[in-house]
Formats: sequence, structure tokens, C-alpha cells
Amino acid sequence: AHIIPALGAIPLQKLPPERLQAYYADKLVRGRRDGGGGLSPRTVRHHRRLLHVTLENAVKWRLISRNPADAVDPPRFDRKEMQALDQDGLNEFLESIKETEYYPLFYTLLFTGLRRSEALALRWRDVDLVLGYISVNRTLHQLNDKSFVFRQPKTEKSRRAVAVPPSLSIVLRQHHETQQEQWALCATRLSDDDLI
Repeated sequence: AHIIPALGAIPLQKLPPERLQAYYADKLVRGRRDGGGGLSPRTVRHHRRLLHVTLENAVKWRLISRNPADAVDPPRFDRKEMQALDQDGLNEFLESIKETEYYPLFYTLLFTGLRRSEALALRWRDVDLVLGYISVNRTLHQLNDKSFVFRQPKTEKSRRAVAVPPSLSIVLRQHHETQQEQWALCATRLSDDDLI
């Protein structure tokens, strides 16, 4: 999606380091496919690593005599210090969304540390409010064509049980009761596999 359109037409023997440097600079400024600005320096470093390994293989296979990526410095980036909400900010945020349909979702995100894709994929059968845990078994992603797909978590470590604090148990119980009332008004009964 990025490397081949930008560099794919250049023969390996004619790929100068300056072209790689220009590629990295361009991706930092306007690399997003949606036109919304540049890619993060970390993502561009991943591109650099991929190009370096690929070109190193070309050297090993004697397609080129030297790796042009060796002459290019990786994009620098400063790790941004995370700005977390303090207790007052957290309370203010939760109070501002308390009457919205998103309150249970944000409460879950804030008090479990789940990723958005993990929280959006949760089903009621993934939650045990008696023992106080959530089983993370899948994620929900929106594809480029705007459709949605459930996937397995990226790593085995991502499949995990997450503790549910008592306050979140209360929020989820209330949400479940509200959802049950809404389901009762529907002409057709929704299945137990429905998303939270």
C-alpha cells in the first residue's frame, strides 16, 4: 500500500539512498492513505526496517552490491509522554457522558485498560460479573470498505482475563438490565451472542 507505489518501479540497482530518504520524509508529511496527514515516525521506522531487511536480502542474493538503506538515517521521533486523566478529570469526563449510550463503553475502557477493538467485540458471555472478570477472545475492526470483521487477538498474550472492579460490575449490570428492557420491546428476540 505504501512502498510498492512509491518505490516499486525503480530497479534495485538504481535505488539511491536519497530516494529512500525522500520516501521517509514524504511519509512523515503526507503518508496516510486517507489524506489526513503523515504517518507516525514509529510507523515510518517500521517501513525503514522492512526496506532494510529486504535490501539486505538483495545484497545476499547478489542482486545489488550494497544496501542503500545503510546510508539513510532512520526517522527520529520523540516518545510523547502520555497524558493521563487525574481523578478530577476522570470524574468530570464520566459525569459529562453519564446520560449517553456510551457511558458503559467508556467506563469499561477506563477501568479495564481494554483496547477499543477488544471492548467493542465483547459479548455478554465474555463477562462474568459474579467472579468479576472479562475474557478477551476477539477484536472488532472496520475495514476500508466500511464493513466490520471480528478477528482473533494479534498475540496469544492478548487473549486474557481482565479483572472487573466492583463499580464496573454495577455499571454493566445496569446496562444489561436496560438492554434486556429494550430487547423486550423488540418484535424478535435477540440472541445471547449479541454484543454488549
